[in-house]
Amino acid sequence: MMAALLDPRSIQWMMMLGGGLMVLGIIVWLVSKGIFQNTLVVAAALTIGALAVHGSGCFVALKTRYKIAGQAPDLLRLHPHSA
Repeated sequence: MMAALLDPRSIQWMMMLGGGLMVLGIIVWLVSKGIFQNTLVVAAALTIGALAVHGSGCFVALKTRYKIAGQAPDLLRLHPHSA
């Protein structure tokens, strides 16, 4: 069992899960504080999020050998049902 947990792939999945839970926790905390009551804050958060996804996709497509993986965030963003 310990060998399976110490496998690099398992560690990577655990770190991704932990990061996702941390982001979800921050969002829940901000909602409980009433930060998203203001529409300007919501618009700014969505704009920053969209730019971050686009920027990370461009970085992966242009600076690494994973071209298709870098193009995927932009294709998700441009999907007709995502707006």
